[in-house]
Amino acid sequence: TTREQLSRSLEPRFAALSGVTAAQAHEASETLHNAINGRFDGLTGAHFERLVMLLERLENDESDPYWRQVAESVRRNVSGASRDAAMGDNLIWLAEAYPQSRIIVWTHNNHALTDRGVYFNSSDPVIREQTREISPEQQAQWTYLGMEARRAFGDDLYSIATLSYQGAYSSDIAPALVGQTADFGQRA
Repeated sequence: TTREQLSRSLEPRFAALSGVTAAQAHEASETLHNAINGRFDGLTGAHFERLVMLLERLENDESDPYWRQVAESVRRNVSGASRDAAMGDNLIWLAEAYPQSRIIVWTHNNHALTDRGVYFNSSDPVIREQTREISPEQQAQWTYLGMEARRAFGDDLYSIATLSYQGAYSSDIAPALVGQTADFGQRA
C-alpha cells in the first residue's frame, strides 16, 4: 500500500541524487512515512523542509519521468498545495503517457466537480460556514480534479455520480485525512 511502500520506494531514489547521503535519504523517507501514517510526534518544520528539498531535486531529475511525477505530486501534497490540482496533473500525465487507453477514475463526488460554483454558491449551512472565510480571490483560484480534467479533455470527459442506498458515515472524518480510521460510530 502507499502507506507502507511509497516512502520506502523513494528512499533509494533520494540516495541516488548527487550529494545526498544515505542518512539524508533515510531521514526524508522516514519523515514521509510518519506523515502518511499520521505520526507527527518529533517531526519539525525542518524535517519537512529537507523532505521537500529532496522531492524538488527528484522532480528536476530527468532520468525517470514516472518518479519525477511522483515527486512533484508528493511535494505538492506535503507543502500544502491544492490536492485537486495535483490529482488533475496526475490524471493528465497518465492520459498523455497512455494516449490509446481509456481511463476510469473513482473519486469522491466533491473532487469530480467541474464548476466551483456548485460548492461556493451552496445554500447548505454547513458548506456556507466552511467557505465563509475564503476570499473571492481564493475562490477564483480554487480548482477541482473535475475542473482540471474538463479543461484538459473537454467533451471526452464523462462524469457519473454514484450514491449509497444505505450505510453510515462519520461526522469525524478528519482522521482519515491523515491515514487514521474514522469513527463510524459518530453520526453526522
